[in-house]
Amino acid sequence: MPFEPKNDLERSLVKAHSDDAHREQFYSDLMASDVFVIQHGDHLPKSGEAFAMGPGDTVTLGWLKHEGRSYIPFFTSLDALQLMTRDSVNYLKINARNFFEMTRGNWLALNAFSDVGTEFSPEVVTTILDGAPQR
Repeated sequence: MPFEPKNDLERSLVKAHSDDAHREQFYSDLMASDVFVIQHGDHLPKSGEAFAMGPGDTVTLGWLKHEGRSYIPFFTSLDALQLMTRDSVNYLKINARNFFEMTRGNWLALNAFSDVGTEFSPEVVTTILDGAPQR
């Protein structure tokens, strides 16, 4: 099933997938957006309940393994997350820049297994956070 963009970030992602010249704009759009991540663990907020993390708070994020590599998956929308999981899961909505900071040093997978799925290596994450141009 082809990926159907539901928001401005997803429209930017689709454009970046077909037009390399749009990639810089996509990274900028991504860093200014909220993303969705799968959360595991004992201390979960109630469904639909907002909460704020404080100093020293931790969360356990979901992982996936693909072709021998472990990734932390994240998603451009709740719809994109639900398409991948097919099951009810706990999730967090978090600013992408904060998510990248929190997961620095790990491989990340945006909209894993979708037509516009994108991998981010630890080096690319650092480069994006440091504001260097991506090619």
